[in-house]
Amino acid sequence: MVPTGESLRTIVGRFGIGYGTVQRMCCKLPEVNPKDWSSEALDTGTGFPRWRYVREAGAGWHDMREKMDAEQITQHEAEKLARKMGALMEKATPVVVKLAVQMLGIEVQMEAVNEDTLDFAATTTESMDF
Repeated sequence: MVPTGESLRTIVGRFGIGYGTVQRMCCKLPEVNPKDWSSEALDTGTGFPRWRYVREAGAGWHDMREKMDAEQITQHEAEKLARKMGALMEKATPVVVKLAVQMLGIEVQMEAVNEDTLDFAATTTESMDF
């Protein structure tokens, strides 16, 4: 259900999200009870779960997260980040990718205190041959 005075198109324009996403939100959100969600999933401004958590709940992620240990959650988050990075890297030239990774490596080296992290960053940035 769309709020009074709104349309799917005005919501799309206001928030910059896809029409299909707004349609799915309108179908799913009336069923959502904020009390069923962890504080991590809730938006601090509205007290309502963020869409990404509601969307993933249909795939069982909400339930799975409760059963995962810290290492499994870290692995899952790393896999999601790697997919996003890979998608961005596919759109960039090899020179841009190499420069971006080198910049991140330098940033890690500047902030790192762990010797293993410093070695990894140095090896990663030096071994990138495109």
